[in-house]
Amino acid sequence: MAKGLWRGEILYVKVMLDRVIRVELDKILALYLGSTTGFSVNLGKRGKHVEEHLEPELWAMLERTYWDTGIENTWEALMVMSDLFRRNSVSRRRTAMRKRSSPT
Repeated sequence: MAKGLWRGEILYVKVMLDRVIRVELDKILALYLGSTTGFSVNLGKRGKHVEEHLEPELWAMLERTYWDTGIENTWEALMVMSDLFRRNSVSRRRTAMRKRSSPT
């Protein structure tokens, strides 16, 4: 990704962000929301209801991942996506660890 941005290969980067990275980000956000709601809510087709269940800060970050074709905006979208992955994967690990360590 970074190499494509440095080379100005915006079409390659856009495809990778939207068809590869975004797909995985959607999955991790769905898992995060499922874990925080006890998997009791339907997020709708293509995440139609995600905004209703995601914290405002995370929703604002997710909105920033939708970008135009400018290099600077693309860098920002990539960095925000990375931050969303990091925050939510850490949160998922903590939740899983708490479940394993709590007596049943």
